[in-house]
Amino acid sequence: MLSRIVSPIVGLVMILQSHVAVYDEKPGIGNEIILHGHKGAIEAVEISPKGKFASSIDTRGNDILLWAIPGGKMTKTLEGPKKKRFGAFAFSPDEKEITASFDDSLFQWRLDQPENRVEIKLQGKDEMIKAVAYSPDGTMIAAAGVGGKLTIFDRKTNLAKYEFATNNQGVTRILFTNNSKYVVAALTDWSILVWKLGKKGPETTFKGHRFLITALVSTKE
Repeated sequence: MLSRIVSPIVGLVMILQSHVAVYDEKPGIGNEIILHGHKGAIEAVEISPKGKFASSIDTRGNDILLWAIPGGKMTKTLEGPKKKRFGAFAFSPDEKEITASFDDSLFQWRLDQPENRVEIKLQGKDEMIKAVAYSPDGTMIAAAGVGGKLTIFDRKTNLAKYEFATNNQGVTRILFTNNSKYVVAALTDWSILVWKLGKKGPETTFKGHRFLITALVSTKE
């Protein structure tokens, strides 16, 4: 087993080399849905906000595979750019769109038109993007990378709306709070910063982790 993800919607997700196991609330043999189809080691997995889909990507290509949950049927293949490095991906809140980062650009797919890939070269973003997130209200996309800057873009115009400095630390994960008023970032120095949108400095800094932070979860409240 390479890694595991805990989803508040579907339960436990385990990345097992070249396939994914999705468990319900009681992990164990017989309770899992096995997602087969990858030809290489799986690099990342994401569960959609309502738990209807899982998406995954492996190290042998930049194609994103989309799976239906429950059932585990592979429903779509989203063709990624072949000569760029994958960074991260995220589902839109309505589960109709996926945005993925490759090098310093974002690529978007509408799930009802998976063959139509749109590249978005974000204004002011010239570094490898390693984290991507949608705001729960669907109006913003946050992107951050190795250079120590987190940028929040207006989803309609793709123009920068807010920018935050991370003290020259790279970002591994981004999360909006459920009211879309705060953004949370996990940094490569194992700390977590929280900003209120519209304010420059961080509201809160959390320290205490001893290893790289790989997941962030916000409660409904």
